[in-house]
Amino acid sequence: LARADFDSRTRQYRTLIDEVRKDFPSVRIFDAPALFFDQDFCWATVDGKMLYRDSDHLSLEGSNRVANQLAPFLKQLLQ
Repeated sequence: LARADFDSRTRQYRTLIDEVRKDFPSVRIFDAPALFFDQDFCWATVDGKMLYRDSDHLSLEGSNRVANQLAPFLKQLLQ
């Protein structure tokens, strides 16, 4: 998926998140999509492993990718 297509598809959501950040600057945001993108594309596979089950849902491998980053993020918030 082209990054520009994803950005277009999620523009309304990201605008809302930006508004929340302005009103509540202490709120921390975990940006899961950033784990799947580079500057140009959203990668469906990494190292031969499928990251998506379908066009909108993560596979087990994709879910593990998020969990491996989300767990330390949450742990830091709880300290």
